[in-house]
Amino acid sequence: MTHQMEADLFTVERFTLDNGLRVWCKPRPGTGTVALLLQVRVGTRYETKANNGISHFLEHMVFTGSERWTEEEIKEAIRRRGGSWNGTADYEDTTYEVHLRAADLAFGLDWLAEVVFRPTLPPEMVDRERSVIIEEKGGRLSRWLVWLDDLGFGYDLGRAVRRGMFPGSALGLYVIGEDSSLAHIGRKELLAHHRRTYLPNNMTLIVVGDVTPQAVQREVQTFFGGFAPGPLPPRPATPPQVGRPLRIRLRGPEITDRAGLLMGGRTGGLADPDRFAQEVLAEVLEHALIEDLRYRQALVYDISAEIVAYTDVGLFTIATTCDGGSLNRVRLSINRHIRRICEGELSEAALAEARAALRGRALLGLESNLELAWWLASEALHERPDAPVPNYFAELDRVTRDDVIRAARTVFRPETRFEAVHRPFITVARGVRLLAAGLGLAAATLALRRHVGLRSY
Repeated sequence: MTHQMEADLFTVERFTLDNGLRVWCKPRPGTGTVALLLQVRVGTRYETKANNGISHFLEHMVFTGSERWTEEEIKEAIRRRGGSWNGTADYEDTTYEVHLRAADLAFGLDWLAEVVFRPTLPPEMVDRERSVIIEEKGGRLSRWLVWLDDLGFGYDLGRAVRRGMFPGSALGLYVIGEDSSLAHIGRKELLAHHRRTYLPNNMTLIVVGDVTPQAVQREVQTFFGGFAPGPLPPRPATPPQVGRPLRIRLRGPEITDRAGLLMGGRTGGLADPDRFAQEVLAEVLEHALIEDLRYRQALVYDISAEIVAYTDVGLFTIATTCDGGSLNRVRLSINRHIRRICEGELSEAALAEARAALRGRALLGLESNLELAWWLASEALHERPDAPVPNYFAELDRVTRDDVIRAARTVFRPETRFEAVHRPFITVARGVRLLAAGLGLAAATLALRRHVGLRSY
């Protein structure tokens, strides 16, 4: 693929309806399909502990019936055309997707508009979907796991890090919600949430596929132009900096003495000027850590370095699991690789290899219209209306060795770093030994009592 063809992937036609609905259109002639994403700017960051999970709950409910269609008709309408549909709730957005033949563009838009803007939220479906969601999150047992987490005896290192690095923020909540909050969400609350947030001026429609901008604009106006805008919900505040290294220890029970390790640093998220340098840094580090910790030292099976990016904040994460007895060696090795890059030990060959790997992975994924639509959705969430979509490949090419070193020094500053470890306070083997010791002690005590009793008698 030429550089011009790569650049064309991120060139989109954009327009806005009178009601404020933003539309991004990316024609891909000859593909024969079209992907539609309707992104609502609302998610867990717009929730409180009291209504935690309402965005995800509503995403479930919109598929249970609309003004024109029953639940069965909603599902079958897409299936009969050979297409697929889904809904996804996250921290900053709730997105509805449809993937169809390009010839079904008008129907796909009609379906999205009907399902998202005109749901009836049938009262008899609310309890059913609440039960489904509780099963999705692990059943009633998950309530006890959350309770253990709150006491420091849990397993969820990711949640613990989000709560510690973003104090007072809803980023510390679960997208799916908790049993206690879900129990108090009824149809009234769901309707209010829908009316307050499902507004055309709070949405972006992304269309990618074998279509023309003219046809898209005409059909979008037909199916979405009649919905009224409203006041936008306030944006969540950026969490304050912690200002010191964060160390977290969780002690949930395990079958074996396995340790979980999550370490890294805070970033500026999608708005961070170093976001592309951070991606290259993650690729460089992950490759080096796999070579060292898996293939050379044989201490881990898998290890990853990734960027978790929200619109205004994010995390650079390194995650792995290992035998409890190897944890300190793994930690020291990871810190050695971080320190090496921070001190400027990074070859041009390693940099070129990382850029090539990122480029190849992106190109393979972006062959799909649906994957490209999701890529654009992440940009649409935070970009200004007039800002161009970043050319990912050109941005990678611009990343220099100095950029990666600077990104490492920024991410891994003491005041932005974190380290979270899970070590079981008890394992099955340890429990068996304790049980055996307890039984032995009980037997000895009983024998002593009998002996003393005989002497007394």
